[in-house]
Amino acid sequence: MAILSNLVVHGASRFLNTAYFNDVSISGTASLASLSLSGTLAVTGAATLSSTLAVTGASTFTGILTANNQIVGKNGIELYGSTPYIDFHYNNSTADYTSRI
Repeated sequence: MAILSNLVVHGASRFLNTAYFNDVSISGTASLASLSLSGTLAVTGAATLSSTLAVTGASTFTGILTANNQIVGKNGIELYGSTPYIDFHYNNSTADYTSRI
């Protein structure tokens, strides 16, 4: 186990067991088998997840959120704006929309 106040990584690093950090800055690529946070995770640039992302609480996405398969909402979806809408693209149409609610 490692307990560090600040960690700055340039290049590759590997932690085999458990490490606790108060502040981490990674420049380059980080590969993690598991990550548990009790604060804020800020990602500048691209992030690729090859498994499940579980979020407890609110999540904020600024920009376009793209799902290649499906999005499942177990309670509801709320849309805000002066004229909220949902666009449907039948048969992967590239038109602005084929149906709109």
